[in-house]
Amino acid sequence: MRTRSGNSTQVNQEDSATEQTAAMAGITGGTTATTTSGTAIPVSSASIMPPYVTDVSHHALVKWKRERQEYEDAIEARCATAGEDKAKALRSVKNSFNRQLLKTLCKYEWGTTIEAVTEERIVSELNTIIGNVMNDAIVDIEAVFNAELKMD
Repeated sequence: MRTRSGNSTQVNQEDSATEQTAAMAGITGGTTATTTSGTAIPVSSASIMPPYVTDVSHHALVKWKRERQEYEDAIEARCATAGEDKAKALRSVKNSFNRQLLKTLCKYEWGTTIEAVTEERIVSELNTIIGNVMNDAIVDIEAVFNAELKMD
């Protein structure tokens, strides 16, 4: 089939495959390579970045935990297709933490050093912060009624 300008709209299967291969390899020629929606693009570890902890507020940690779960799921899927070890591909929580913030938390909150703190300890402390902040903000209604409510 030809367009008004006289160009052909049909492409040979061999030419299309060659163009797609060239596009995947990063080779550019005189023709423009297009990929179809069915073409799988390999995901490298460089494109999957872990979330970075820069704040220990409740809101920031809840957001970080959700993003961390998505990161772990993405790494697990990549490792399943590539056949690599998930433990080696995952970046640790300790390494995805703001260094100064981690140093401060270790020294003043947890009573340890950065070198001595374990991955499990960091995760459990962050989970404690996530679990307690909102619970401490809820007022004991029964105590308020007993102290403030006066019935005639």
